Amino acid sequence: MIDQNHAIRLPAFFMSSVPKSGTHLLHQLLNGIPGVKMDINDSSKKFFLDAVVARASYFEEVFHDHSSRLKMLSDDEFGLAHVRYSVRYADMFDQLNLKHIFLYRDSRDVLVSMAYFIREKWIRHPLHEDFQSKYVTLKDQLVVLIQGVPEKWPDFHTYISGFYRWIQEDNVLKVTFEQLTESESSREAELVKIVGFLYDADYQHVQ
Repeated sequence: MIDQNHAIRLPAFFMSSVPKSGTHLLHQLLNGIPGVKMDINDSSKKFFLDAVVARASYFEEVFHDHSSRLKMLSDDEFGLAHVRYSVRYADMFDQLNLKHIFLYRDSRDVLVSMAYFIREKWIRHPLHEDFQSKYVTLKDQLVVLIQGVPEKWPDFHTYISGFYRWIQEDNVLKVTFEQLTESESSREAELVKIVGFLYDADYQHVQ
């Protein structure tokens, strides 16, 4: 148990997730750690790289922007992100000595959640208007997301697989949405694991 009256200063860290995997839930749980803070409305603390195909200069600009802003994180703060795995990004975490917590969810549930989100809230998504008129049933929307639409949106595997590749990284703490929501005991076990990871305690026994 962490004593709120004698809290240990926690070095800045990084939290990323697969889109539609419970990002806001884990954000709230991390903010519940005494002293830890991350204003989800502060764009300087958010790091998004969703593009699948773009010019090389775009990825270069994004990488340098992320690197410079990550260096500005203070103790007891964390960055929040959706970023696909890359060797360069993984090396950056090592160079900045940033611990990385990665949240993911069953990809089938991600697909369904994304369909609802695009239809109801993601107004700027290339398929939002089509989901109002052309693909109006959930089945049609899921098929479109799985197959993709040329010149509009990539197939689901192409879009989502890069995020899941963080699972293969040894130095990353993997957390699942299912464990955070299945039961009170499973959520508590995940939280113990997270706190142990961040504070260099022995969390292996709960994995």
